[in-house]
Amino acid sequence: MEIDEGKSPEPVTILIVDDNPRNILALSAILDRPDYRIVTADSGRAALKQLSKGEYALVLLDVKLPEMDGYSVAAALKEREQTRDIPVIFVTAVATQVSDVYRGYSVGAVDYIQKPLEPEIIRAKVAVFVDLFRKQNEIRRQAEIIRNSERAQFLAREHDARLRAERAEKRFRDLVNELSHAIIWEASGDLSRFSFVSERAEDLLSYPIERWTSEPGFFLNHVHPEDRPAVLLRLERLQKVNREGGMGERCEHRMLGADGTYRWFHTGFQDERDANGNLVRLRGLTLDIGSMKDVESALRVSQERLELAMSAANMGLWDWNLATGDLILSNTMKRLVGQPMVNRSPHSIQFRDLVHPEDRERVLDAVRDSVNQGRDFDMQFRVAMPDESMRWIHAIGKTFKSSEGEILGLSGAGVEVTARINADRERERLMSELREAVRIREEMVAIVAHDLKNPLSAVDLSASILMRIAQGEDAKAFRQQAIRIKQANGRALKLTRDILDFAKIESGRFSIEPKSEIAKNIAAEAVELLRPLAVERGVELRLKADDESLTVYCDYERALQIFSNLIGNAIKFTQPKGWVLVETKALGDFVEFVVEDNGPGIQTEDVPNLFTRFWQANRTGTKGIGFGLYIAKRLVETHGGEIWVSTAPGQGSRFSFCLPRSENVFERAVAA
Repeated sequence: MEIDEGKSPEPVTILIVDDNPRNILALSAILDRPDYRIVTADSGRAALKQLSKGEYALVLLDVKLPEMDGYSVAAALKEREQTRDIPVIFVTAVATQVSDVYRGYSVGAVDYIQKPLEPEIIRAKVAVFVDLFRKQNEIRRQAEIIRNSERAQFLAREHDARLRAERAEKRFRDLVNELSHAIIWEASGDLSRFSFVSERAEDLLSYPIERWTSEPGFFLNHVHPEDRPAVLLRLERLQKVNREGGMGERCEHRMLGADGTYRWFHTGFQDERDANGNLVRLRGLTLDIGSMKDVESALRVSQERLELAMSAANMGLWDWNLATGDLILSNTMKRLVGQPMVNRSPHSIQFRDLVHPEDRERVLDAVRDSVNQGRDFDMQFRVAMPDESMRWIHAIGKTFKSSEGEILGLSGAGVEVTARINADRERERLMSELREAVRIREEMVAIVAHDLKNPLSAVDLSASILMRIAQGEDAKAFRQQAIRIKQANGRALKLTRDILDFAKIESGRFSIEPKSEIAKNIAAEAVELLRPLAVERGVELRLKADDESLTVYCDYERALQIFSNLIGNAIKFTQPKGWVLVETKALGDFVEFVVEDNGPGIQTEDVPNLFTRFWQANRTGTKGIGFGLYIAKRLVETHGGEIWVSTAPGQGSRFSFCLPRSENVFERAVAA
């Protein structure tokens, strides 16, 4: 009976196991073929139930499954007679480390597929195992036919089956030869002769495959002498008569490569026995774990460095078992909290015996918050030392959980911060004294400025009266002296007002009384107030306010004060025959006031300091105490506005400030 090669193959069943419906949908779409029947399961238990119902060619198994992960499912398959021969391919985005890959192969996986999914690779790999499944089924079918056919047909079909099996075996061996990090082999029970070794053996150890298969004792002869006893012990266990087959052994060992260096491997030995329990052959997987050993070595060095650094930083480690209340302390931590050394190893104490009684409830509240809210533990508390002194400890930590997700306790580090806390307290004491000194200074400044204001006002009034009553031959000289007195007194009054405002601003007692005003009126009055100074300096003072109905919500007197500072500065720094322009205009919800001059401008490096208190530009003949622009800025900000400047050396200056147009805008700006 001949096989019809042109006949469409019967559908084979493939099981896809993944708890993510999108991954199942993606794999199902990739494997959508008439000769594939796709069955899906969303958990390990559902997969085992499906596999007990029928015959499957292949299982595509996600590693990370709820309740029962992929490794456990694969191990369960290998324990069942019905499912132990079903190939398992892990599909995962997690198992990228050598240890994860080895774990998969150790529980019976034949391959890994990494996410994201590559359709062509998946189809090709699945096709290999489906073809192998079909060939195995065909072999079984042919064997059944042979048993029921005449001897000639039996021999012919046996030969055909053998050829098919050899081809299937070849395809299987071709597949395993693609495993770049592992050697798959088959050998005699004493490991003296190898009947099959995958091609990767030559890549990993640089010996020809022929040496493996022809040289007696090749494997054991190349195992590191220090590791050979461990390998022989595993062989001795495997060679025991009547041992139950399929249990296997495994161990880590080094092997000598052709370049004279040793490499680390992990070998799993699987014994195959006859019906009487006698060892027939060994099959194994020798996995290259050199990279993993390098990582372990690096981690060990890193741990040693961490311990050294923590010791140098005087930092200790602790673990707190919430169920028992025990604290496990490292030696450094024990020293920090004044606990005795017990064999110079960590030992447990009770929480209540460590933390100062006044701090216990506070620390317990922080622990409860860390456990209930999933937050990191961060707390400073006191401990009582054996000499009855107190020591402050700063402890940080995280919760740790059981495999079921139950929080078992906290683990973290601690460091002594007694000196820092004492320093903080001393600094706070000094700062408190400094604040009190500043408060006294500000009160004194306010009192002095207030007390100066009254006699200065009297002097100003007297100078005005003298100017009006001056008569006779000496009237002109008398009047000039009165003018000088009034001007000097005016500057003193302005300085006194600035000092009072400064004291109020610094103490937080400054306030304004805003209402709706005509913007042009404020600018016009400010211009007229400063016009005598402009005439005296030979500077032209201009006003530009086209919109006479434009209103502004402000404190009228404070707005005049802002203008006085800006216009006075502009006149003071502008050369004779120069000009100063005062302008008002709408700017959205605000009114923009501008004071522009064609004076010498301001140096670029001085601009950031213009509105800083006590700061003075380096200009000859214009010294003061540096209050004007600082107070102007604070007045503008109190209105909810802004002040800024555009200037450049030799190109004049343009100071602008904006104030709200309405009460609503004012309230929003102040609240922002």
